[in-house]
Amino acid sequence: MLDAPQIAARFPNFTPQPTDIALYEAKAGLARPELTVRAHLELAKRSGATLQFEEPVLN
Repeated sequence: MLDAPQIAARFPNFTPQPTDIALYEAKAGLARPELTVRAHLELAKRSGATLQFEEPVLN
């Protein structure tokens, strides 16, 4: 558990309020979904898939 000064020290891009607290997990990660989608599309193309975008939904 981090208090406001600890949050500010560890993450200088944040400006916590004096009463803010945070939970820090050293083994936690970050997922960027746009990169995941891009990777899936690239793998699909390499496997022979035809990608189609902006198609109307009929039903």
